[in-house]
Amino acid sequence: MRLLNQEPTNEVDAKVKDTYYKMHTSQTVEFVKSQHEKWGKFDTVELTIMEALEYLADFVDESDPDAQFANSFHAYQTAEAIRAEYPEEDWFHLTGLIHDLGKVMGKYGQPQTDLSYLLLLVDILLIIRL
Repeated sequence: MRLLNQEPTNEVDAKVKDTYYKMHTSQTVEFVKSQHEKWGKFDTVELTIMEALEYLADFVDESDPDAQFANSFHAYQTAEAIRAEYPEEDWFHLTGLIHDLGKVMGKYGQPQTDLSYLLLLVDILLIIRL
């Protein structure tokens, strides 16, 4: 649990606080419109879900830097936890698996401080395209 309203006591907490600050101050209406224009063309890369998960195998999330495992592992872990709790909801298992796939944009030059909004956009677009 991070207390972002307090002064950080170490370098990791300072980085996380700075990341969240940038996330919440840079996402203006103009920013959102520019990102729709940039990423909504689907002309950067084309990956299967499995390829995107493989891309996340070495991704370190700046908003959660003390997680000691790959972001792709987190995707499987989330999907399996949902499956255990809601075994009949196949759509929910898939949502758990793909919920962070937008982080792939970090490999194409998108700063992580922009990814919280963009993850929502990508999740919606992935679900629509499925």
